[in-house]
This record gives sequence, structure tokens and C-alpha cells, in this order.
Amino acid sequence: MISVCFITILQLSVAGGAAGILFLYVERWLYGKIPSKYIVWLNTLVLLTFIIPFFSIPMMRDGSYDSFYSDTLIVMTGKTEIQEKFYDMISQKDISNQIIAVWLIGMVLYFVYEISYYTYTIKTIKRGIFLSETIWQRVLDEVQQELNVTKKISIHGKIDAAQPCTIGIFKHYILIPSVLINQLNETEIRAILRHECMHLKRNDVLLKSAMQVLGCLNWFNPLFAIVRNSLYDWIEVGCDEELTEKFTKEEKKTYIKVLLKLTEEKRKMKRFGFAAGFGERKNTLDRRIKYIMNENKKRNVLGKIVITAFLLFTMPVSSVAAKNMDVVLHSIFLENVEFVDIDHFKVNEDGSAEITVVVEESHYIGDIKESTRILEAGEETAEPRHTHNKVNTTLEKHLKYSNGSCEIIVYNVDYCAGCDTYWNHGVVSSKKYKKCPH
Repeated sequence: MISVCFITILQLSVAGGAAGILFLYVERWLYGKIPSKYIVWLNTLVLLTFIIPFFSIPMMRDGSYDSFYSDTLIVMTGKTEIQEKFYDMISQKDISNQIIAVWLIGMVLYFVYEISYYTYTIKTIKRGIFLSETIWQRVLDEVQQELNVTKKISIHGKIDAAQPCTIGIFKHYILIPSVLINQLNETEIRAILRHECMHLKRNDVLLKSAMQVLGCLNWFNPLFAIVRNSLYDWIEVGCDEELTEKFTKEEKKTYIKVLLKLTEEKRKMKRFGFAAGFGERKNTLDRRIKYIMNENKKRNVLGKIVITAFLLFTMPVSSVAAKNMDVVLHSIFLENVEFVDIDHFKVNEDGSAEITVVVEESHYIGDIKESTRILEAGEETAEPRHTHNKVNTTLEKHLKYSNGSCEIIVYNVDYCAGCDTYWNHGVVSSKKYKKCPH
């Protein structure tokens, strides 16, 4: 079962990687041309290809799943050069189980770390400064009513917060860096709390938390982290754009001044992965300012066209990329799947299949000298004056095949040390290995 899950994760990683590369390529072209909310949707869809197996639809339609998980299966395929190298690298070392173990351990450690860090952060928030009965609480109540945010929110000061941010899945907390609590005027406080409440209205905190935890599945794939960080940046841009959409030009300038002020403050402080904040990475600042000041209202039509075109192109491409890896991955990580080259596979006229296995190497395990002779039972050597002192023992024969598999055959033999001769009395046992471990 774990092998099946790991195969799916690898295919998801391939599908997501293909979609991620396409997204990162078109992201620069989309910058400034469509509303940021559409880029957030695109970015989220790309991350979902790392998590949801869309490629399973064509696999179910062509019967791949039923074939791979049946008791016995021989896969006939012509491997590409990349597939061949990948398959040989894994199968020759027989490290498939070790790879699965490393992924599983990494996933568990990642998940435990994220949950532990979130729990620890919530506990430290509750021990911090509660800003009730302050100007912060009064402005928060007014902003919640203004934006029609009905969720229960508590506001706290936190000494190590990088910038104002919102955290919490079931109960929501707005965190204010302690150094800012008494340094901002009411206009600046209102700008900050509007931004944080807009995050809650848009469910940005829930989206970021989900992506942070689901990253445990693809912890080994740096492209997932790159696309996820891109999403976090675009979430901030989208929040700014939606919040300031009906602002006057002067209100937008005031909002940008607060953004610039807090950007300088947050560089030396800590940030939280589960939180949606007033600011994130410094390199997104220009992007946020551009979208705040952009007044082009005709970009929605283009945004819908781009979303549709991207979906129609990217989903099939990513599914095909993942589907093309199914044979290699299943043959490596499932014991019931064998990899047979098409040149060694023949279908007879009566419909039966015939497999030709080519032996690349045949030798005997042990210290076998060039003078060693192996005779059939009853056959004698050419030394009539030699009296054989036979000892009954076993001899192992190692056969290695061109498809990477091998076979160990154990023979019952009599052995004469005087003339270094074996007499074969037949096969005792044999064992086949899907991937040669010797």
C-alpha cells in the first residue's frame, strides 16, 4: 500500500512540476495584464496538481490501474533514454525500498514540525499582550463592520512578529509587532487592520495553512516550494488590490506609505508560515504598489480567457507527463510488475505470448578455478588411477538477465577436492529476483 502511495506521489510531483514550469514561464507575461486574483487562482490550481491526481482519469479509462494492481503482470514497452537511465539507476542498486523509507520519514518529520510549530505559536500568542480596550481593538471593531467580516478575531501584540499578520484556523488572531503598538497613528492602524480583515474575508489564512501542511507530500520537490512562495506573494498582491479597489488616489498613497514603513520594520523580525501578513518578501513590494495604483478595469475579460486557456492546455500536458512515467515507476516499486523490452516479446499465431530472455552473464558463486569440472551424475573423469573422495554438498549458480533480473539456482552435487570436480545430481531450489541485488 505504501508503495502505491509513493508511486502516486512521484507522478503527482511530475504532473505538478510540468504545470509549475509552465506557470512560472507565463507568470511574467501575466504581470500587470490581468487582475491579481486570477493569478492567485492559477497559482492555486498549479499547486493542486501536486496534490490531486488528475492524471488518474486517463489511467482509469485505459485500464492502467487495473493492470498494474493485478496479481501478475508483464509490461511490454519500449523505454525512452531517460526512462532507461532512471530505471537502471534504481533497479541495479535495488534501493526502491530505501527511497520509499526516506520519503516516508521526511513526510512525517515535515508534518510533525509544521503542526508542532503552529501549536507552539498559538500558545505563545495567548501568553502575549492582549490589545483589548485599546485603540487597536476599537478600530478593529469598526473595520470588521465596514468590511462585513463576522468572524471572531482577537488582537495581540507579539515581540518576535515580523509584521502585522493573521493566523489561526479555528480561532483567528491578528498579531501586531510589539515595537509598533504605540508608534502608529489611527490612519496607519486602520490601514493595517483593513488588510488583515480582508485576508480573513478572502480565506487567505486557510489557503496558506492548507498549502503549508500539504507541502509534506512533496517535501523533496523544490519546485513545489517555489510555486507555493509565489502563491504567498500573489495572495498579498490580491489582498491589496481588492481592498484598495474603491480607494481614492490619496487613500491609495496613504496605504502605500504604511506599506513602505512596515516593510523596513519587518526585515529583522520573524515570519510565520501559517500566517497571512501585511507584508511578506521585499521583492514583491514593487508588484504590490503597481497593482494598488492600477486603475484599468477592463482586464477581467482577459483574465477569464487566460484562466480557461491555461486550464485547457496545462491540465492535459501535466497529465500526459505523469502518465508517461507510470510504467517505469510501477515496474520499479511494485513486485508484481515486470519490465520486458518489446524486442524480447512475441505474440504467436494462436494468441499466446512468448518471452525471450537473453542471458548476459552466467557464472558460479564461490572460489571456482579454471581447472574445475562439472559432470553429470555417473560421468567419470579421464584419470583412471585416481580414487575420488566425494563429499556431498551444494553449488549455487547465478544467472543475470538483460532485463535486470537474475536467478540463483542451487544444485545438489558431489565434490572431489583431489581433482576439483563436481557431479551434478539435480536442482535443489531456485529463486528469482526482479532486480539483481548481487
